[in-house]
Amino acid sequence: MKKPLLALLLSSPNVFAAGHMLPELGSLNASTAGAGSAALAESALTSWTNPAAMSELETTQLSTNLAALATDVKFTDYTDKQEVDRRIDAGSTAPIASLYFVTPINDKFHAGLAFASQGGTGIDYGDNFSGARLLQDVEFMTLQLMPSISYKVNQKLAIAASVNLEYLTANGTLDPIANIGSSVLDAEADDFTVGYSLSAFYKFNDKHRIGMLYRSEIDHYGEGHGEQSDGDLNLDVGLKFTMPQHLQMSGVHQVDRRWDMLWSVTWYDFSTWKDLTIDVNGNPIKIVDRNFDDIWTFAIGTHFQLNKQWRLESGVSYETSPQDDAQHQYIDLPVGSTRRLGLGFTYTVNPQWTLRGYYDYIDLDTPKIDYQGLVNISGQYDNSAHYVGLQVNYSFL
Repeated sequence: MKKPLLALLLSSPNVFAAGHMLPELGSLNASTAGAGSAALAESALTSWTNPAAMSELETTQLSTNLAALATDVKFTDYTDKQEVDRRIDAGSTAPIASLYFVTPINDKFHAGLAFASQGGTGIDYGDNFSGARLLQDVEFMTLQLMPSISYKVNQKLAIAASVNLEYLTANGTLDPIANIGSSVLDAEADDFTVGYSLSAFYKFNDKHRIGMLYRSEIDHYGEGHGEQSDGDLNLDVGLKFTMPQHLQMSGVHQVDRRWDMLWSVTWYDFSTWKDLTIDVNGNPIKIVDRNFDDIWTFAIGTHFQLNKQWRLESGVSYETSPQDDAQHQYIDLPVGSTRRLGLGFTYTVNPQWTLRGYYDYIDLDTPKIDYQGLVNISGQYDNSAHYVGLQVNYSFL
């Protein structure tokens, strides 16, 4: 049975999708596929996307996000055509929610608080495929509380600093040594770690503005235990999991009184993921060399104001692949390049209430795997996702 992925959002980078990190979905600017995220400065969401832009908000604001993520992850298994179903559906559906708050302190300082997620991954193959002795299902989830303070240097420039208080939880059905007995382990682990963010916002004039957000690397070491499914064996387990540092630059530019163009360029330091190693009773077991490359994401989008109440939004993005070598892919996180198409609207109910609806189609590529280890796995994925949601912002006038 497939497990639903329960996440409080993001970026993330961060939202969850089977077999992929999807970090920049945490930007919560899905209607433009992430374009303009660090430069919008329209609601309390900026406490997550660029806290420096909180300086543009004149009143206390509260935002919520409610969404659903449905993943379509199909794995064609070429390893043993006689003993396994060649076509496996490892996708799932996840409810998602998050909360954001911003308040002015005085003319120079604003405070913000975001409760969301930088990212994670989840995948569920079941027990009827060639790699079931190594892994059947796995979930990683990060939850982050992010208090921020911004300072308005002058009428054009603002800066901000944030503390990233992040909790990691992970669980899975796996056997990292593939020979511990007749059944696999049900393992779980968690960790709490602190990072930081720095951001800046610059407004050239009322028509052009840019924003920058830097998030530090957060190194988790999840500790927990694994219990053999037949109850005969208990082990201490440990796992290092790194949320990579990243830097985003965004811009919003007014073409005319109705039409804005938006863009974002984001760098993720995924090359820090050298390998996947699991500690079992204090003994490190390297599963695979990741050899990931850094990721670059490029997004462009548009806002078109129909009238005083309705605004239409759209965008596209492309994200480079961290790994194209089938021998370095692994079944917990089969990755490739990512393409997104975002559509949405913003509806201004009145000066206090604003609604934004959005839909993202996410093409997660067709990565191949040719893993050679204690168990050999060969196959190809066909991955995609659908992300739909509604944001509500309230301004305390």
